Amino acid sequence: MRNHLYDIGARRSIQFDGLVTIGVGNLSMGGTGKTPVTEYLIRLLKDSHKVAALSRGYGRKTKGLRMLDKADEAVTAGDEPVQLFRKFGNDIHVVVSEDRTLAIPTLLNQVSHADVVILDDSFQHRRIKPDLNILLTKYESPFFSDLIFPMGWLRESRIGARRADVLVVTKCPASVTDEDIKAFILKAQKYAGQVPIFFTRYRYDKPVAFGNRPTIGRKIILVTGIAHSDFLLRHCREDFSVLYHYRFSDHYNYSLQDIREIITAVTDPDVCLLTTEKDMIRLSAFSHEQLISAQPWFYLPVEIEFLSAGTEFDSIVRTKVKAKLESLDQE
Repeated sequence: MRNHLYDIGARRSIQFDGLVTIGVGNLSMGGTGKTPVTEYLIRLLKDSHKVAALSRGYGRKTKGLRMLDKADEAVTAGDEPVQLFRKFGNDIHVVVSEDRTLAIPTLLNQVSHADVVILDDSFQHRRIKPDLNILLTKYESPFFSDLIFPMGWLRESRIGARRADVLVVTKCPASVTDEDIKAFILKAQKYAGQVPIFFTRYRYDKPVAFGNRPTIGRKIILVTGIAHSDFLLRHCREDFSVLYHYRFSDHYNYSLQDIREIITAVTDPDVCLLTTEKDMIRLSAFSHEQLISAQPWFYLPVEIEFLSAGTEFDSIVRTKVKAKLESLDQE
């Protein structure tokens, strides 16, 4: 009903002058890889534009608008915004706010010359109409094969895909073929229309230490607080002997008891603890308890890469940004 009211104009969406807004979101309840895609967009644009990332800050204990600084942790700003700030803080501004329609004008007043704002997890935030709306879906569980929660994992109907300007398919397996891609496109365009569709996969880097050991061993205990961690588990089993997997819910707030239970499981000196970069942000809050720094903790960085046509995706984004900013200059 809410979407219908926006579709018929009974409720209005806002577009902002003075900057370009890029929305990154999904139809499902997490697990599509929004943060790696957001990081890709930041890398693409940060050297030529003043970029800001705006998020609701899911899981934080604070309220209102907050512009991140070095003192922020997951509890004050949310794990994903803190991850973005720690990675790109010298090149971009990261802001969290429940009300994005108020946050953008405030951001413009506080950050001079900000010309691109990336809206994280914004597909259902209909009050803002992004200049470029990027919809993500996982290859192995695409939106067109899913159902609305609680029967499935969709937040809204499949027909919501028609609001997308670009569709990015994430977490493609190495075995995907050209025929698989063609069949996928036909099914997706049934709902999304003739939008450009791009296929990506995860590229995992070497594990990074944030505990007491410089290099990771073969035997690991995997710790995840993300949505749909099976994809990561399969990858880890290719490179490591996974002795156990502590699987928590997405954006899980770890407790001291949780951490103590996990490190108690490390009974072999050759066993290491491996987690995601997002979980590392939350776990770092316990560093003062010696539960992190005194243990063999590692996190696994991840980026996306396009199976093909990556330059075409880059061109779509850059062209949209350039066209909007040039039109503003002419006005």
